[in-house]
Formats: sequence, C-alpha cells, structure tokens
Amino acid sequence: SKLFGINTGLTSTPLYEDLVGSIFSGKAKSSKSSNSWSAIVKIVSYNKLSGKVEGEIEWPSLNSVHKIVGELTNSHFTFKEVGYIKKGSANLNCQYNTTLSNGKISGTWSDPSSDIGTIELNKIKINGVFFS
Repeated sequence: SKLFGINTGLTSTPLYEDLVGSIFSGKAKSSKSSNSWSAIVKIVSYNKLSGKVEGEIEWPSLNSVHKIVGELTNSHFTFKEVGYIKKGSANLNCQYNTTLSNGKISGTWSDPSSDIGTIELNKIKINGVFFS
C-alpha cells in the first residue's frame, strides 16, 4: 500500500517519520553467560532514501556511550557500535541484527571478543513525550 510507505518498485518501505529523536530502552543478554546489561538507544538521524541510521547506544552499568551507524530496510534494522562518545568498559564493534516493529527493537548481537546474545528494546519517548 502506498498509504504508509514509499513505493520503491519492489517493496513498500515504511517512512518511520517519528524515528528521529526516538529513545528505546531495554536489555541485552549474553547467550554464553547469565550476564545482562541495560541499554538505551537514541536515534539521531535517519535518511529515508538510503535507509542510513545514526545514533547512540548507552550502557549505564558499563559507564559507556557509543556512536552507532546502521541501516533500516523495511523493518530490518542492522547497526554497529563504531566509536566512543563516552569511553567506559563496553566493547566497540558489536554488531546488531534486529527487527524494528511496533515500537520495539528485537534481535541478536555479536561481539568480536566472541560473545553473542539477544537484545530487546522498547520505545520510551514519542515526539518528546515519555511513557513509563
């Protein structure tokens, strides 16, 4: 349907008009250990034509904030931690393979230091309004 997306010829891509400024909060869990970490993702920019997304991921318990760069294609959202905003004990270069749907980011992550796991984040800020 053209009502909720732009026709790319093959697929209809949701516009995600309210994505920029969105904040998602939740947990990442290790599949190799019982460790889990609270995480907060903030979307800073989104190019509707290229699908490029830039933002930040914060790891409060690891005292870390990293820049993320990724791509959103339909609801498939892949991103990677590429640089320090606040250097703490979280690792860079973690890659995420997720689905962004109904205000939720969920999927898997892998860390070059050999850990892997799952992540699930829920949108907590919509157009400047916080929801508990």
